[in-house]
Amino acid sequence: MAMDSETQKLVAAAEAAIGKYRYTEAGRCFEAAAAWEPEPSGKVHLLERAAGAFDETRSVEDAGRCYQAAAALLEGTARAECLMTWWRMIILEIAGCLYDCGYEWRGDTSDEHASDGAFYSKQVERYREQAEAVLCDALATGGVRRSKVLGQARAACREREKDGWGAAICWSIVEKAT
Repeated sequence: MAMDSETQKLVAAAEAAIGKYRYTEAGRCFEAAAAWEPEPSGKVHLLERAAGAFDETRSVEDAGRCYQAAAALLEGTARAECLMTWWRMIILEIAGCLYDCGYEWRGDTSDEHASDGAFYSKQVERYREQAEAVLCDALATGGVRRSKVLGQARAACREREKDGWGAAICWSIVEKAT
């Protein structure tokens, strides 16, 4: 990947931010570097690094934007793999929401939300819809065996069963997509 000086500066800033555990800043720098990168493969690499940095902060929206932009530059198996990485991240976030609202310490999260339960229910439903759309997109990718994509999705659901959070929602998303 040949980078111009602006791209190099942004990547260096992103890597420095990671070294200081400032993942949101790192994600923004990688995303900005991707905008400067002329080569599609370089853009994809930088967008995936940005998504990974945003994932460290549980910023599903920011990471999703990066995965979506990377997937738009890819075709076939590479596109489906990128989408499935995003899908697994969403599934993990659903599990995190279920975990966060699953204990007696639930209460008001802020003046904006009446209770954690109501807040997390809305979050889970929004993530469910997003996961359904991403999985359907991965399944519709040309040149990809549906069985391979579904196998990856089912493996993620089995992992949720082991972990104890989000398995039922995961399986319902896979069932709806098929």
